[in-house]
Amino acid sequence: MNASTHQQPGRRMRCTTATVLLGIIMLIAACKGSTASPVPITAENSAALERIGDITIASHFAAVWPHGRQGIAVIDAERVHVYDLETLTEEIIPVTGPRALAFTPSGDELAIGAVDGELSLWGITGEQHATLAGHTEDVTAIAFSENTRTLATLDVSKQLYLWDLDKSRPDTVIDLSAWPTSSAGIESIRVSPDGSKLAILSITDVPTVKLWDIRAGKSLRTLKWAESARPLYN
Repeated sequence: MNASTHQQPGRRMRCTTATVLLGIIMLIAACKGSTASPVPITAENSAALERIGDITIASHFAAVWPHGRQGIAVIDAERVHVYDLETLTEEIIPVTGPRALAFTPSGDELAIGAVDGELSLWGITGEQHATLAGHTEDVTAIAFSENTRTLATLDVSKQLYLWDLDKSRPDTVIDLSAWPTSSAGIESIRVSPDGSKLAILSITDVPTVKLWDIRAGKSLRTLKWAESARPLYN
């Protein structure tokens, strides 16, 4: 019997296995190569988008989106609603009188400030992680640094708190009641990505921004526009 024309069973199986593996590799490569590139949403193609669900939101005080997650958190008159836009499910966070909220950069937690000064940290599935005692009046603004090591919060009396989240207590309290004037309100606060600096915006009289060095505990500079070309809100 000629070995060149009649392969041994083991050899035939090895050849068949190799052929199947090669076919799988080629199929995977073809699938990867055919993956469509992301297409930006424009005014021209927005009408062609497919609706995947509807969320009805009544009058609300705030709405925020987490980074890197498909979701949205909304404050209505009395409650915080967290919607998962992938599963189209809703979680209600039981905070009384919420007025300000912010996601951590990871999107796993939510800081919520209330009208009575209560400040709390929650998981997005509804479990409470911490209560931060300090504010006694309406919490109006919340900001995290990107490294989540710095949390800044502001209340209606313009007391700004910088928090030690590991110990659930404030590191620093900055009295801004006279800044930029005693009658001027503060619209928003932002923390630099590394948590070292703070930006504070007031637009009541003229648009004014204060830059604060968190580590040194002092003001760096104040930027003021006598006549801005457009209104500033954030």
